[in-house]
Amino acid sequence: MTSRLVLLCTLAAAAAESGCDCTTLPRVYDEACADPDSHPYHGLGCNAEGKPLCRFEIMDCDGDDGNAEWKQPCYEDKKACATSPLLGCSAAGHTNLRFCGFGKYKGTKCPRASPAAEDELGVLATEQWVWDAESMAAEDAKSNPVPEVECACDSQPCYFDAACADPDSDPNKGLGCNAEGKPLCRFKDAAKEEL
Repeated sequence: MTSRLVLLCTLAAAAAESGCDCTTLPRVYDEACADPDSHPYHGLGCNAEGKPLCRFEIMDCDGDDGNAEWKQPCYEDKKACATSPLLGCSAAGHTNLRFCGFGKYKGTKCPRASPAAEDELGVLATEQWVWDAESMAAEDAKSNPVPEVECACDSQPCYFDAACADPDSDPNKGLGCNAEGKPLCRFKDAAKEEL
């Protein structure tokens, strides 16, 4: 599967959404994106595909040089960069960001995706990215869960169900979700009653 390189985002004044179901590049849920001034990377990668609390895992760390043609991919690598700085660490001036997938950093793989083509300068902004949807789904399930919310309903029993975050992929197509106005809560047995 290929996707366009969409890395430069601006924060939008939109309500926080649960789940980070981006379609262009790997992403993570990051509550720190709510306040770009105090975000460790000053909001870099936040608002992934218009979702304020989602951050692209692969960001553009070209140093804001204004070069719209070339992007320099990087990702957060706290473990490797904090213990013994490796090649590519301190991307865009942030200790825990690491360049990946281009030029002398080609040996450092970007998480779950790689550019179809690269150059010493970086990756063309229009370049295709290839990512393994199967490995992304497996990693997302364990490392990027939808945050659990309290589901106590007055009218009838309900429970937390992360599948409500994406009705299109929910086996019940969202049936019973939004119990008493809580998007990630599902009325108990609602799906069975309709079948």
